[in-house]
Amino acid sequence: MVLVPIGFIFAFVVATVVFPEFAAAAPPEVWKGFNLVLRLSADFVAKVGPWIMAAVAAFSVWMFAYGFSNLTADWRYEAEKARGLKAFLWSLAFPGQFALRMYRDIQGTKMLTDLAFILQTGALLSEALETMAADAQPWMKKHLYKILDHLRDYPSDYVGAFSHGILSPFLTGRIHSTHRLDSRGKFDLILVEIGSKGQEDARESVRRSATKINTILLALTLGTILYFYGGQMVVLQSIQDATSPSAVMKKEAGR
Repeated sequence: MVLVPIGFIFAFVVATVVFPEFAAAAPPEVWKGFNLVLRLSADFVAKVGPWIMAAVAAFSVWMFAYGFSNLTADWRYEAEKARGLKAFLWSLAFPGQFALRMYRDIQGTKMLTDLAFILQTGALLSEALETMAADAQPWMKKHLYKILDHLRDYPSDYVGAFSHGILSPFLTGRIHSTHRLDSRGKFDLILVEIGSKGQEDARESVRRSATKINTILLALTLGTILYFYGGQMVVLQSIQDATSPSAVMKKEAGR
């Protein structure tokens, strides 16, 4: 995550310090093709970049302080329960979805641990869910009531009740496979087993998600740095070629 602002600072310095010098020194014929695209990119970063970064920073602070735990829009729950192609399409429509999914994975794992603890005291599943919902924050509360509503409508569909997006695909798949292999076992005991004994696997799943996200951010940051660093080398070479004695003589001869 630290590399993201570093990548922006590098691009901003190149756009505001290097490219104005290039623009003053380069003849008009330099600015075509890739060089023109690069110059337009630099102009965009110089003019709009700080505002975008400020907006992203403000939005990030708002999400951590309020949004993650309180945002209960229906689209968020649809994005969280999306799998396969739908999840990919959501990622394209809303690139910030990865942060919501990471938050969901962490909170879902914590919820399952707390639920297992309450069930071990002898409470019924519905009672345990209602107990947790009473003190939950809005986002978690809505998820818990989705589970309760599902169980009221379909009393025996336990797997479906926990498939509304509160748990990571890893935990949802584990619940489904465990219940299928032991369909006659009490679902409460399955939740206790996964919630109390499967936490290391769950944490490993969260770590894998974090590694994937960090890899994507690192690739984007390094790509930005290479684009502007390599681009300024290309522009510099184009300026040298355009202002070389042979190029100047050729231009004079063509007049």
